[in-house]
Amino acid sequence: MPPFSHISHSLRKTDSPPTTTEPTSSNQQTTKKTIDSLTCVICKEEKSVYHFHKRAQSANGYRRECRDCRSVHRKLLRSNKQTRQALAKKQNNACAICGRVDESDGKSLALDHDHETHTIRGLLCMRCNTGIALLGEEPTVLLQAVKYLRRHATPPPMPGL
Repeated sequence: MPPFSHISHSLRKTDSPPTTTEPTSSNQQTTKKTIDSLTCVICKEEKSVYHFHKRAQSANGYRRECRDCRSVHRKLLRSNKQTRQALAKKQNNACAICGRVDESDGKSLALDHDHETHTIRGLLCMRCNTGIALLGEEPTVLLQAVKYLRRHATPPPMPGL
């Protein structure tokens, strides 16, 4: 049984499948190719495009995660109000990475979690949360980024200059 199959959603059958434009090799005119299915980045299942929310900013016009996985993810984040409050208190309303204090009692800090196990790791400011997400949440990549920054750090100014 696929993960999260117990959750049902009403799918909008009126949505039209996404199309992509590709140049043809002979005359370089573009042709439209219809996309019938997508693979969810979370459950890894190939599903009809009707199982994905639309997203204008993406290349194919749809979100990367299916409706079922997105629903479970959103429920996880909403259901942990007590955990969020406890973490905010433990972290003194500050980001667990950079220490920047959140003036709204930790309410604008992101609830950082492992996307595979849904284990909550801590509260992060939007900058740190986005940063680790863009680097794929891979510790080796993050360590390489630190090494890179240290290698190219500007030396402190000379005294008296």
